[in-house]
Order: sequence, then structure tokens, then C-alpha cells
Amino acid sequence: MHTELNTVTHPTMARTKASKPIRNPAAVAKATGGGDHSLTKISRPVVPEELKAGKPKTRTFKRWRPGTVAVRQMRREQKKTTPAIPMAPFVRVVQEMVQKTAQADNIRVSKKVYPMLQAAVEDFAIDIFKRAQIMAIDNQHITVIPRHIKRAAQTENEIRTRIVATTG
Repeated sequence: MHTELNTVTHPTMARTKASKPIRNPAAVAKATGGGDHSLTKISRPVVPEELKAGKPKTRTFKRWRPGTVAVRQMRREQKKTTPAIPMAPFVRVVQEMVQKTAQADNIRVSKKVYPMLQAAVEDFAIDIFKRAQIMAIDNQHITVIPRHIKRAAQTENEIRTRIVATTG
């Protein structure tokens, strides 16, 4: 009868090229005929009480390099096909603007208009942000600041007025 854990092999695997050691104590007992049950018990090391009552472990979080998370968030946002502006607040703002600028009291807006209007507004905002980014790069700035956005909106309005003036 084998008593070492590493040399015991299963009896039916005798013709294999290289037999793997059995690490499961119950399988060792089964392979050896179940005679010696001292192999089935695994003793755990005794830890002194002084070492048990140490500092509680605090969970450490992975520290990403600056910009890594920002790039990941940008890529996630760019993959989305849903509108950037939530529909309910956009509808409230549009209704408020219609009530303020309308000359008549009861002006109704169809529900089909809101998605089209929202797409146009987001497209316009993206164009302004692109122009502001170009202006920031031109001014050798890394970050877009409010004056870049204001100037981009001004140039956008100038372009649109020129287009309207030439077509009209």
C-alpha cells in the first residue's frame, strides 16, 4: 500500500504514458483500497491569536493612469446611438421657448417634431463644439474654454447669415 500522496496513481491508468499524481485525499483513499484514512484529513496550520488581531485589510482599487478612464468614457459615449440630451427635459425647454416667443396663446407642437428638432439641435451643438476644439488647438490650448465656444457660435451665425443672404 502506498502512503505518499504524490506517488499514488489510479489502478486503471497503468497503461498511460505518464500518470498524474492524485491530489484529492478521497481519491487517494479510493485508489489505495480505502485502508488508510489518515490521508483523508488535512490539517490546517495553527495561527497565533496575536497575528489574527492585526490591522483590518482595506480594499485597494486599481489606479488608472491620467486620461485612461476619460478616453474609455469618450469611446463609450461615441458608441451610443441614443440622443445626448434626454427627451423629457428637451421637450420642456422647447415648450417653454414656444410659449415665450409665440404671439398666439394656444400653440401646439406635434410629438413627431421633437425627435427631429432634437437631432437638429444636437447636430448644431456638435458643430459648435468641433469649431471650438479647432480654435482651442489653434490658440495652443489643451482645454476648450467658454470664449472658444462663444467665438465658434459667432462664426457659425456669421456663416449662416451669409448663406441666407446669398440665397435670398
